[in-house]
Amino acid sequence: ILSKNLISLEALCDWYDGNYYDFLHGGARLASLIYTDYNDLINLKLNSMLDENMKYNLPIVMAILSHYKGDPLIYDICTRIVSELPENDDSLKNVRSVMLGEAGVICTQGTYGMAHYYEEKKKLVKPLSMSGDEKISSFAKETIRILDNNIAQANSRGKSDDEMGKIIYD
Repeated sequence: ILSKNLISLEALCDWYDGNYYDFLHGGARLASLIYTDYNDLINLKLNSMLDENMKYNLPIVMAILSHYKGDPLIYDICTRIVSELPENDDSLKNVRSVMLGEAGVICTQGTYGMAHYYEEKKKLVKPLSMSGDEKISSFAKETIRILDNNIAQANSRGKSDDEMGKIIYD
């Protein structure tokens, strides 16, 4: 059994060799298995890495954050990243993806499970749209627009599934 005392988050970050996807599935994944819940220790370390060298450490930080599947506790560091990146930076798409996280097993939530999932994410993002930081506010509004489109599509699929069910089972 790996001990948190034996493998520090810093040591895992040293595994990054410039290949984002290798690190995503290697060091970042292992970090999330050792540190199963996002906490102050991880937050402090990731923020200090961004302080040291945002450009180099951003892929490392994003890879680690991606394994926390959109946990609201990661929103603060994500908004920090948004506020420090240029408005049209390609990394913003990754930040949005990390914040929205994975839906997990939605099929057990019924026909409209994805729509409900997107609604919950929208509730979490909405306060950011009122941020005093224009970059964060703009980012949040664009994220809400994307979520609204996803909600409409998921509801449309759900309605189609309901109609198909009536045809098949009636």
